[in-house]
Formats: sequence, structure tokens, C-alpha cells
Amino acid sequence: MTREALTPVEGAAPEPANPGRAEFERRIEEQVLARDRRALRARLRRLRSGNRAARRRLEAAVARSRAARAARAARLPVPEFPPELPITAERAAIAAAVEAHPVVVVRGDTGSGKTTQLPKI
Repeated sequence: MTREALTPVEGAAPEPANPGRAEFERRIEEQVLARDRRALRARLRRLRSGNRAARRRLEAAVARSRAARAARAARLPVPEFPPELPITAERAAIAAAVEAHPVVVVRGDTGSGKTTQLPKI
């Protein structure tokens, strides 16, 4: 999963303060830790419309899971590409080829960074 997929979008609309059931479902599916999704979905299904205490507990659990996911995203390492390796200069072309084709063959001299740099691209 990429860092972009985990961070909020600049200029996005703010989250509703009192989300409805559909908004809760969206948050659970898209914004919480994968390990929490099943239990949170089950709690949402069991939630009765008038039970405000249970709703607050569910909101708190969703908020905790969202915060944990954001904290995990913030700890992701940022890949570094040493400029002295020849493969670094072709990084954009290699990334485009990988996106466009199911199989890409990269040929280069020994020590050019194929083994260490390609997985980061």
C-alpha cells in the first residue's frame, strides 16, 4: 500500500461530525486498519438506532483505528535512490514500463543497481 493511499487528500471535504450509517460503513471499509474491519462491521450491524452510548463507543473505536492507520502510514520509510547508480537515471522510464507491461526485462552492467533499486521503483 502506498503512502498516498493512506494520507488524506489536500483540499478534501472535512469529515462529517455526526456521520450516518453509510458514512460509518465507508470509513470502516476505507480508513481503518484491516485487522479491525471485521469487528467494526459487526458492531455497526448490531448497532440499534437509539443506543447513543454504543454509537459513541463505535465512533471511538473507529477513530482509534483510523489514528493507528495514520500513525503507521507516517512511519513508512521513504525510498532513497543513490545518484551514483546508473539505474537511478532511468527510474521514470522503468516505472512507466512496469505500469504499462506485465513483464519487463531490465538489462545492465553488474553493480548498476538492478537488484537493490528495482524493488523500490
